[in-house]
Amino acid sequence: MTPPPFLRPLAHAVFRLPLYGLTLKANPPEALALGPADPWPGDGERAQRLLSGDEALSNPHDFNELSDIRAQGDPLANAWARQRLRAWLDSQRRWSEDAWAPETIGIRLANWLKHAPWLLDESQPGLSFDLKSAASIQAKHLARTISWAPGGRPRLAAAKGLMLWALAEGNDVLLEQAARILAEEVKTQIHPDGGHVSRSPALHLQVLKDLIDLKIWLNALNRELFDGLQSAMDRMGPMVRFFRMGNGTLAHFNDTGEIPAAQVSLALALAGARGKAMASAPHSGFERLSAGRALVLMDTGRPALDGHAHAGTLSFEMTVGRQRIVGNMGAAPLQHPAWRQALKHTAAHSTVTVGNTDSAPLSVEVERQEDQGAVWVNASHDGYQASHGLLHKRRLHLDAQGTMLRGEDSLEGKEGIEVALRFHLDPTVQAALSGDAQAVLLKLGDGAGWRFRAKGVAIELEGSVFKSGDDPPKRSQQIVLKGATGQGGALVKWAFDSLGKR
Repeated sequence: MTPPPFLRPLAHAVFRLPLYGLTLKANPPEALALGPADPWPGDGERAQRLLSGDEALSNPHDFNELSDIRAQGDPLANAWARQRLRAWLDSQRRWSEDAWAPETIGIRLANWLKHAPWLLDESQPGLSFDLKSAASIQAKHLARTISWAPGGRPRLAAAKGLMLWALAEGNDVLLEQAARILAEEVKTQIHPDGGHVSRSPALHLQVLKDLIDLKIWLNALNRELFDGLQSAMDRMGPMVRFFRMGNGTLAHFNDTGEIPAAQVSLALALAGARGKAMASAPHSGFERLSAGRALVLMDTGRPALDGHAHAGTLSFEMTVGRQRIVGNMGAAPLQHPAWRQALKHTAAHSTVTVGNTDSAPLSVEVERQEDQGAVWVNASHDGYQASHGLLHKRRLHLDAQGTMLRGEDSLEGKEGIEVALRFHLDPTVQAALSGDAQAVLLKLGDGAGWRFRAKGVAIELEGSVFKSGDDPPKRSQQIVLKGATGQGGALVKWAFDSLGKR
């Protein structure tokens, strides 16, 4: 049962009492039944930055860095991880709000267990005993408070950690509780088209990885899969293919930065996903236009009501082969709040901005047509209706050869409203404005040439950036069309067309 918010301070006061700690005491298991080694490769370079002090931990309580330390493969790095674990266990014996949040406990337990084979050195039996004691206590508290975890991936992560501990400890009561919660979460979080409710490709991939971990452990320890696990994975795998662009990474919508293509491929392989990418994901709110070597992904849904949502309705990303041409500006982690907020704005997306405000649609309408290999998508949203009295409509057409993307953006409603249409170019794209300001010549990273044109409006080139994770922002450019609505609104026609190799 989840207590109402006004009772949380009282519950927290109880958790801080020494008497509450006594209710969590239990004899730790003598041995742990562990699943296979963690299948997800870490970042050895990040581990080196952590060891040298050039990078700080984003969350000192979740131990997400263990995969990076393992990737470093260095005895000194392993020793650093054990020393950090020892210090954490000594300093976090009693409840605290940050360290003992349900989702944090779940992620921490999963990380400890998946890395236990190398983390718990036989030469340090005291460390092994103390970790098992702490994990047993935290799992008991997690079982009591798991419903307090926020909805979405945090609650699923909390239940995942509880299930892995139940499997390791051989606790059937906790296992049944975790299985029941996980079955309900995959039912509510995964749409019929396979998309995650967050509408975030990055979070979608993370949840799929969570489910893969659970299946691997359940199979290895000869336990039955919980209800809905396999069905959810069968739907989520093709949706990863839906989000995967020509360069192998995921489209940059809703808190998604640059995800290594190898990580995407590994998740698909471990999920055993055989289904092809759909053309349309109506429940998740995205459309996929594909022809020749060109691929366009368009956001045609309402923003989710969570911290991952960006104001990017009707924005799109485009790749040709492995070259990204147009997209959004990326994402930033929680420890960079200024960047994180800036990248959520509509202006950070390849779409229309009205009056330098963010769109907030209540309704999005979509229509799709295909004919002999060509694809049309007509979409509209009312995200500026309340603020400016305008309806935004966007029409995209990709020809059958994948050599031309044509678009129309219209605004219907009040006149005299300033608007801007933006196309954020990939950092690898070189752009030059034509002398009459009616076209932009684009040179892609592979040497291919493309051209952007627009009718009836001057074209400007402005600076832009692409941001991903803790990496410094990469400089890029954006094509900007500015103007104001006239009587009845405004209409802009534009196109990207291939000029071939140079």
